[in-house]
Amino acid sequence: MALRFFLFVTSLVLWTGCAAYKELEPKPPVSPVEGGFIELKNDKKSFELKKDKKYFVKFPRTKISNFYLVLQLSDKSAIHSFLTQTFNDGKGVIAAMTDETHLPDSLSVFALDTSTAIFYWVIDSVKSDLLLRMDYRYVPVWRYKWEIKNTELRKALEQNRIDRQPYQTLGQSFSFEGFNFEAAINDIHAKTEQLNDANSALEEIKQTFPSDIVTYNDIAYQNYKQLKSDIEDELKFQADYLATVEIFYLESKTRSKTDAFVKIVPDLLSYLAQNDRWPANVKTEAKKVFGGRLREVTQFYDSILKNKNDILPITLEINTIDSLHKICHDSVASDFKAQSAFIRRFNSYATPFEPYAGELNAVKNKIALMKIWPDNNFYPGVLAEVAALKKRIPSVDASVFGDFKNYACVILLVKETVSSSQSIAALEVSYKRAEILAPQINTLKETSDYRGVIRLLKKNKDLDFFLGHYTDVDQLSLDRQKSMINAALKDSQWTEAETNLRSLHLDQEFMNPNAIAVAKSQAVKSLEEEFFSSVETISKLRVNEFAEANKLTTDSVENLYKNRAFLPAHDITFYTGSEKDFLKRKKAMTDRLETMKNETFPAIAIESLYKDFTSNINNNGVAKARAVATHGKFYKGNDKKIVNLVAECDTRIAKWITKPAQYRKFYVLPVTSNKKGSNEYVFRLNVQIESEAQFPVFDINIKLPEEVSKTASLKPWYDEISLNKKPLKNEGRFTITSPTMANDYECQISPVQMVKNDNNILEVRFTHDSFKVFEISVMAQKPIIKKN
Repeated sequence: MALRFFLFVTSLVLWTGCAAYKELEPKPPVSPVEGGFIELKNDKKSFELKKDKKYFVKFPRTKISNFYLVLQLSDKSAIHSFLTQTFNDGKGVIAAMTDETHLPDSLSVFALDTSTAIFYWVIDSVKSDLLLRMDYRYVPVWRYKWEIKNTELRKALEQNRIDRQPYQTLGQSFSFEGFNFEAAINDIHAKTEQLNDANSALEEIKQTFPSDIVTYNDIAYQNYKQLKSDIEDELKFQADYLATVEIFYLESKTRSKTDAFVKIVPDLLSYLAQNDRWPANVKTEAKKVFGGRLREVTQFYDSILKNKNDILPITLEINTIDSLHKICHDSVASDFKAQSAFIRRFNSYATPFEPYAGELNAVKNKIALMKIWPDNNFYPGVLAEVAALKKRIPSVDASVFGDFKNYACVILLVKETVSSSQSIAALEVSYKRAEILAPQINTLKETSDYRGVIRLLKKNKDLDFFLGHYTDVDQLSLDRQKSMINAALKDSQWTEAETNLRSLHLDQEFMNPNAIAVAKSQAVKSLEEEFFSSVETISKLRVNEFAEANKLTTDSVENLYKNRAFLPAHDITFYTGSEKDFLKRKKAMTDRLETMKNETFPAIAIESLYKDFTSNINNNGVAKARAVATHGKFYKGNDKKIVNLVAECDTRIAKWITKPAQYRKFYVLPVTSNKKGSNEYVFRLNVQIESEAQFPVFDINIKLPEEVSKTASLKPWYDEISLNKKPLKNEGRFTITSPTMANDYECQISPVQMVKNDNNILEVRFTHDSFKVFEISVMAQKPIIKKN
């Protein structure tokens, strides 16, 4: 039993602990209807709040939107409270609504949302025991904001009003003389700014009004309209008053400054043009003050006109002054009317004439900037422009200016127009000459006759403007002469090229000879180099072509070396340097051609002929071999190969045998020229074989062609065999064997004693009934011991 009681008590405490917030239930219940403040009561008593306890009150939503719930507390600082849309006895996250109050110490203001049925005013902190004294009110947002702003804005209006008496009595009991304009303007600006802010606040409040508020007879809305009307009326007055104060202030600042007054006349006219805006007294005073300044304007203008010393259009303002006369005095003063007429007449001449000088200078500049050769239409166009300008020059008679005819500007205008007419007439004459010259020059240009152009320009050198088009004519003339010389060189027209080169060197037919001198000198030097180079190049080419054409020639070979192909293609006679250098240079060219004659040509011919000769010795072999030998006589080179080829074909030159026991082939040629009969043949050998013997002895074996050896058994095949010009005979120990079929047509000379370390010329002569080239092979060897 005791245990059961303990469990019951424990459950009650736990349940009580879960109820953290206590609901306060007002009696009478909260009414969500628009009205004044209602005290929140608990059956005519105030709710008692305990320290550190938590409470909440339910406030229902309104039926329409844009409502505030306003809570007014007597001691707001004694508690901490907030309004929320969701509340689960304090469980979970609680989102407090924004308090929009303007009196945070006593009021709380919350915007209600019709989508939420119940709002909870939560007290989550009580600092000490107290009685809750609170009034609540449901009120539309617009009404609440208007109630707050009404008194404030009404006070702003009264504090920022401007005294209207000065404006209403201006020109009667009040005058702006001695008035503190700046202070008044600053005061108006400051008060207007405050009223504009108040008017803007009213506009903001208007946005919160219900759209159908105009159908209500709501005193708050009527008060709103009246206050807005009062503020706008005051703003209109202040704007009018400010415009009047400012225009009179603007005029007052120009006192004793007529030029400044003239500048503000458009502003004065703009003010006066708003006729319906200003009351009669203000308009009258404005006309009186502004019109009173016009006399001084006439005097001021007269002084300016008398001192004007140029022909520029007169820029004095007359139209606005004329208008101010008519507004302020209903008519224009006669003296100002005369001034206006003079100014308009003077400008009728000066205005069209004013741009004349600039436009004429533009034409001159157009010509000066024309750095390319003008076409045939350029100067006709210029003359058309000049003619148009000429028409612009007025013919002025000073008498048309009446009483103003002796003013300096009138006299100067007459003088300047006359001078300009004379000046443009002179220019027209010059431009007409240019109009005729330009096509003539363009015709010469078509044939690149720039020297002709230069001569024509020199005849008209007084036309400075015209010469400026042809600043490049000297260079063009130089380039033309250079191209002619180069063309002649390219076509190997040496005489023409040299004549033109000499002509260029001597040419002084330039617009500015001194300026072109360096370029001309450089051109001559360059062309001179090109001339020498071209002549030598062509000369070498002629030699090469001659060599190629005659490398296999076998007839009259000696005459080939007398051909003019080995001379320079042109005998150069022009040179700008010293005669010594000129002769030296010509000799160098001749020497190089001579080298080609004595080395290049014979070397080519010898190699070509020898190759052709050895390919078939029976095909005109004698002539080819003799041609090789003849070229060898003229060859002055040191190419061993060429020298050896010549040696192989020259019967006068001994063929060397330097290695023992090795056959060496030789060509044997006739030394006579009986092409249809018997001829003598000769071949020479120079035996120089190293040997340790003091008196070396060798056997000489000569393998002969069968046709040379076939009758050797009947008679000796040779006419004479000698060694160092001493005949060798077949007698005693010395034998000369006969070549037979048995020994393969080989003749042996044995033993032959040689001179050590010296030439050993073995010469063999034989006669044969032929005119051809024979091949033989020779071998020297140490003697072989033979049996007797």
